[in-house]
Amino acid sequence: GTVQAHALEGVADAPEPSGSASAEVKAKSPGAVSLSVRNWLPRRQRFRATVEIDGAPDPSTTLRGPDYLDVPGGATREYKLGFYSHKEGTTRAKVTFTNDETTEYAFYDVSVTSTPADVVRVVDINSTVRMRASAGITLHNPLDVAVTLAASCESRTATTDPSITIEPRSKATFNVNYRPLVVEKNLEVPLTLTCDELGTFAYTLVLSSSPPPPERGLTFSVPLGERETKAFKFTHFHHEKADYDVSFTTPDTATEFSCPAAVAAHPAGDDGMEAEVEVTFEPERVGGGVKATMRVVSADAGEYVCPVVGRCTPPKPRGPIDVRGGAGAVTFKNVFATECEFTITSDNPAFEVARTETIAAKTEKEIAVKFTPGDDAPKTAKLLISCDKVSTPFVYYLRATGA
Repeated sequence: GTVQAHALEGVADAPEPSGSASAEVKAKSPGAVSLSVRNWLPRRQRFRATVEIDGAPDPSTTLRGPDYLDVPGGATREYKLGFYSHKEGTTRAKVTFTNDETTEYAFYDVSVTSTPADVVRVVDINSTVRMRASAGITLHNPLDVAVTLAASCESRTATTDPSITIEPRSKATFNVNYRPLVVEKNLEVPLTLTCDELGTFAYTLVLSSSPPPPERGLTFSVPLGERETKAFKFTHFHHEKADYDVSFTTPDTATEFSCPAAVAAHPAGDDGMEAEVEVTFEPERVGGGVKATMRVVSADAGEYVCPVVGRCTPPKPRGPIDVRGGAGAVTFKNVFATECEFTITSDNPAFEVARTETIAAKTEKEIAVKFTPGDDAPKTAKLLISCDKVSTPFVYYLRATGA
């Protein structure tokens, strides 16, 4: 026979991927991706697992699994990789399983997409209208560098600092201040804190407020026939100019209390700005207990409720009123809500007046006075004006003087 001998030489190329796996995991939530690792030998193999991330390492993202995997001969085992990312994006990696005894290996391609995170926390804040309430949010920086988070809150009544800096591997508290201007119930407002290193932290603020107590009231004590004006002062908190409607909620006293129909308030800072409404009390009957409630209302800036109480005392004498050159006049106002006939008398006949005058409601009228001097006639007099609506007459002292 004949024998032929050949020298053979071969080149082994790098293996192709043994498989691939992909997954979607929400940012700031733990997730996992599994690989099915097959042992191509009929005997047990121990594989050392290594994970190589494509591109530059990102400290905000982790992808790791056990260091070793034992697979029986000819069998397949699941290898689970844990994944966590603080921000959105796609992480690609090569996972290699190496038999350190034979140096043989197999590798897998892995791709994990980090999707937008869920809301981290719902923050409930409750307050009374125009009262400040606060809530703190604890933030953790797991990185070895300081991070600065920019805040965004879609509310004018829930305010925050524009940003917060957290030192490496430490915690910080981010405060949310809530000063409601109107009554709100379970109003949901989004709050986000964002930085390049850690992505976006999303929160939901649930804001609720209860009505405020009445403001400090106004008290009047005025003689019949006179009027008094006081200022109701309140703090305006809206950051924009506001027009308030002003009214009384007690119709039967509206003729005794009066105020402007509207008042404007300029834009206010965080501590508010003082505004005021002038309230006038002009009583119609002697006695106390005239009550009303004034409401100062803006749809955006809120409502202020002010109780007002008026007390009316008997008319005070007025004068002396000079009657010059034999003629003069007394200015008298019908303070009542209806037209009235008034009786007018003088205790000195040298001072002549009309015996009656009919005056429309809430109207002033000049009552003419004529002085006729006599040899011994005194030059002073007391003028009495009365009507059936009041038991005490209005008194004016008169004095005749030269031209």
